[in-house]
Amino acid sequence: MRFTWMFLLLASAALCQEADRASLPGKWQFDPSKSDGSNASTLSIEIKEDESLHYVLQAENGETAEFQCTTDGQECNMTDAGHKAKVSLWFNGPSLVIMETRGGNVIKRRLTVTGSTLGMEVIPIVPPGKTDKLTFNKQS
Repeated sequence: MRFTWMFLLLASAALCQEADRASLPGKWQFDPSKSDGSNASTLSIEIKEDESLHYVLQAENGETAEFQCTTDGQECNMTDAGHKAKVSLWFNGPSLVIMETRGGNVIKRRLTVTGSTLGMEVIPIVPPGKTDKLTFNKQS
């Protein structure tokens, strides 16, 4: 009986993760009226055939942050406004967590989709700082 409950719990967790992952792809438009200060403009997320996630964040000034990485916590290369960085991704419940390391700086981003809205928390880890909350609306 205990095995059955454990199996059902793990199966439902896996299904929830797949549903959360399925809601991420698309083009997202930054909503400054519902966000802390940022120069973000658009966010594009695509799931590739190899199950990796392709992420492109475009700023109003034309700078981009871009990477393609799996969501199993492995480290991948990233370009952030022309600078090289490393990222690793994983799901924590309904949220996709992105840990970015550039030089001595570490930033954690938590992306959560609710309906047609994507919320992004930007949490400076090293050096510590104020968490920004950004909101994007689904375009396609």
